[in-house]
Amino acid sequence: MKITLYMGQTVNGYIATKEGETPWSAEVWDSYYKIAKSFKSIVLGRKTYEIMKSVGEFEKIGNPFTVVLSKKLKSEDNAVFVKSPKDAVKLLREKGFENVLVGGGGKLNSSFMKENLIDEIY
Repeated sequence: MKITLYMGQTVNGYIATKEGETPWSAEVWDSYYKIAKSFKSIVLGRKTYEIMKSVGEFEKIGNPFTVVLSKKLKSEDNAVFVKSPKDAVKLLREKGFENVLVGGGGKLNSSFMKENLIDEIY
């Protein structure tokens, strides 16, 4: 399975504001939507998942099978919650996904990097 990390960040390393806002340009968002649509599965952190769900972002990326890293385990709609990057990878392998997008936020991205689970960074 190939795992790709997609992360927009500023030169000084910020992904979002302290309030969780992501003030990226329309071109950056269009790029994200285009890349995300090419994946059938995505891994998100809980905060990113909640933000995307609240503003209808999943429809824009084709409603992929979504795995959410969270301390609270639950399942809803097209999302399954797991506790660790390794649990996410195990679940996605069991489901037969060959390509997975890790789509943020910062804690999630660094946890996948620390576990050496990223094959490609975009």
